[in-house]
Amino acid sequence: MKTWPIDDSLNERVQALEKENIETTNVLYEVLNQLDLLETKMFYDLTTFEKGLSNFANRIGVIVNLEIGDKISSEEAYSRIKEEYKKLKKLHKQNDV
Repeated sequence: MKTWPIDDSLNERVQALEKENIETTNVLYEVLNQLDLLETKMFYDLTTFEKGLSNFANRIGVIVNLEIGDKISSEEAYSRIKEEYKKLKKLHKQNDV
């Protein structure tokens, strides 16, 4: 972690906040995974692709909100969105929609 040209107690607080930021991001992704499991159970009458599309929309929403809240960089958000899109595209091809 980087240090700032401020006194040590403030540097420690800044480092603690940066660590908390990383932990918050990890917790949000765990919550997202749990929501995916719940959604899968709720949308039992949807096709596989429709479930995947719903999950995609939720994940993109979380990623965008993490970026807006300065929890991840715009480059990280772009990379994660691109990865989610690849997964959706693969699911689309597998289900021959």
